[in-house]
Amino acid sequence: DVVKHLRPKELLIFSDHGNHTTDERLERSYLEDTVQDAGFTLSRTIRNERDVVLPSFGMISFAALYTNSSNIPELSEVLLENKKVDFIAYVNKDHNITVEAVRGKAHVECKVDMLDMEARKVPLKFRYEVVNGQDPLGYQTIIAGLLDEGYGDEQGFVAEKSLFATTMNHKYPNALRRLHGAFFQNGSPGDILVSLRNGYYNGRKNLEKLVDVYSTHGNLTREASTGFSLYTGPQELPSSSMIYELNSFSKEPNPIKRGLRALYQKITDSFKRK
Repeated sequence: DVVKHLRPKELLIFSDHGNHTTDERLERSYLEDTVQDAGFTLSRTIRNERDVVLPSFGMISFAALYTNSSNIPELSEVLLENKKVDFIAYVNKDHNITVEAVRGKAHVECKVDMLDMEARKVPLKFRYEVVNGQDPLGYQTIIAGLLDEGYGDEQGFVAEKSLFATTMNHKYPNALRRLHGAFFQNGSPGDILVSLRNGYYNGRKNLEKLVDVYSTHGNLTREASTGFSLYTGPQELPSSSMIYELNSFSKEPNPIKRGLRALYQKITDSFKRK
């Protein structure tokens, strides 16, 4: 009834993430203790060799750590000792992404899909290789299946569209594309990104004294990643889409980017006032 009432207007409503909700109270990850116990110094800026910056705002199941590149191997090992961490990711010396968990390690390579330039300004292809232990993301079998069906090239790269469609119901949907965006399409990417296990969050200590947390988002799991969209215009929304694809349903240029930028600016301004 609401949609019918608003039909004369074109209204696009969407969420920029999902939420993992549980009946059990969520627990803090105490990543700051893990970092300090290993002999690193938590700081607001990187001035000394072993300084680590760990922003902790809100209550999210994700963390970005900033440090000197020489610290990444040791800090990665330390973070994985925290059993509340699901996996970590960082850019390695070959400028590819390394995904590492206690269960195993994998490399993610990316290149531009020159055959699909008309569909998107920078269409991408990905290659995924497990280099140690078990598959940390569970993507090896998916990639192999797509290659067997002819959806990849001779170097083993698979188009992002194929990966998106195939992994929509995966534990980590569209993970390779999202990790690439986090590191290479972000104004201030962390040196190490942490995806926490469901049931845990990263945030300020004083906040847990004020509220009990039962729902959060930020990690790479499906519950925290999959949102919704509603459109009252003449076109029909696809059953699933990446958030940037919703731009085509608006007469305004890049409404998604502008809307999210305005939201984040308000959040930033609120912190500055405090």
